[in-house]
This record gives sequence, structure tokens and C-alpha cells, in this order.
Amino acid sequence: MLYCVEPLEMTEAGKKEFGRMLASYRRHVLKTSQRGAEKYIEKRCGRPVSFNTISAIERGHRDVDMATLLLFAQAGYGGMSLNEMADVLTDRRLAVCESGETYHA
Repeated sequence: MLYCVEPLEMTEAGKKEFGRMLASYRRHVLKTSQRGAEKYIEKRCGRPVSFNTISAIERGHRDVDMATLLLFAQAGYGGMSLNEMADVLTDRRLAVCESGETYHA
């Protein structure tokens, strides 16, 4: 059976917020540079995410593919679950709040 994974429909605001949250986590929790974050992820997952990619994501200048999100979640980078990361990137929290419903992570 063939499965198709739909790409996340990221918003510009979601990408900026996600980047801000990652940068804050890196600075305040890990207390490291982007190169240090690169090493942190590789040590925890066995696969690297380049510091150039981390930098572009933190600045909100790059879409985040599912493989990178999975590495971030597996490494615990950002302090969020995979679902929480996707919710931030797609601005789901904002959309749910605007609809008057209760947000569930």
C-alpha cells in the first residue's frame, strides 16, 4: 500500500514564531550556539541538521520539512512534541482560538 504524506501548510507567522521559539530554547535552555545545536541534534539522533539550516529556520526564512521536524522532536530540540511543532508552524493555535473552540495540543 502506498501512503501519501501531505506537506504542512505553514504560515509566514507560524514559521517566524517557530523560529523564535527554537532560538529561545537554544539560547536559554541549551545555552549554546547554532553550531552547538547542530552537534546536540547529531549526538542525540545520529543524524545532523546543519547550523545553516538551523539558522534559516530560526530566522523564519525556511520551510521545515517533516524529516527535520522529526529530528528536532526526537532530539528534544525546542522542548516541543512533533504535534506542537506542527501546530506552531501551521498557526493552528491561532486558527482554533479565532474560531472560539478550545485548543488541544
